[in-house]
Amino acid sequence: MLYLQISADSNIFLSERDVTLVGCSLAHAYPKVLHIHALLFDDVRSAKNLALYATDQTNHGEYLWHLRGKCEIDRSNSEQYVEFLFPEAEDGMMVPVRMRVDFASPEGGSGNHSQ
Repeated sequence: MLYLQISADSNIFLSERDVTLVGCSLAHAYPKVLHIHALLFDDVRSAKNLALYATDQTNHGEYLWHLRGKCEIDRSNSEQYVEFLFPEAEDGMMVPVRMRVDFASPEGGSGNHSQ
């Protein structure tokens, strides 16, 4: 099992394609790892410092604010997907919508998505 906390430019979280490329890149970079769990951030400092379950951590809320998604690769179950928050306007306010994109493995499979 490989756990990662990765930062990326905040603009990638506006494109389903770009977020999916992050997941594909991880699958390609670690071809022999059976299970990868990666948290995706839009801020380098937050990716480096967040202790996810240590809610009493100094700046925990600030770090958590920058958590934008996750990537799960489980080759033992042929499951690979990214989930991320996508901003949408609702009643004149921006609200985050949770998106999931399943992506194909090199061995084959389908790439479908849902909200």
